[in-house]
Amino acid sequence: MDVTHVISSLYEEKPFTSKIDGRRFKNKEDLDRHLDMLFERNRAKKERFGNQERLWFRNISEWCRAEDISSSRTPLRDFNKSKDGIEKAAEPIKLNVVQADDLDGLAKCAACNEVLKKEWRADEDRWVLHGVYRMNGNGEFDDHGTIFVHQGCFQG
Repeated sequence: MDVTHVISSLYEEKPFTSKIDGRRFKNKEDLDRHLDMLFERNRAKKERFGNQERLWFRNISEWCRAEDISSSRTPLRDFNKSKDGIEKAAEPIKLNVVQADDLDGLAKCAACNEVLKKEWRADEDRWVLHGVYRMNGNGEFDDHGTIFVHQGCFQG
């Protein structure tokens, strides 16, 4: 069975190849549309899941100034035990709720870079974020701050 005409027609009739996924196209406009679609799909995926960057790493000057943990003179305390050494029961975590009416675009956690989900509260007639702290540039809690951090990221 001779298939050389099929292979040659593939290269002759569809000379434009996507370097991303190998698909072939008859003209440059179709290839450009395909590449634009792939770009938009990848951008939407990044916005949905966030680019997981390790933003919690310190810069070099902070790292050099930091005191070594092993050089501290007091022993580290086990926070799962009370001061008298008795194991504490796990307390239920209360989710913090912050107002999000003033957010125009996507808000992301400053620690893990995950996109935060706004929720509408009909009883209060406003948008809110659950399980999030709102902070200012000085690292202080602030109801009008522009930095958002998950409770788990802040406490972890």
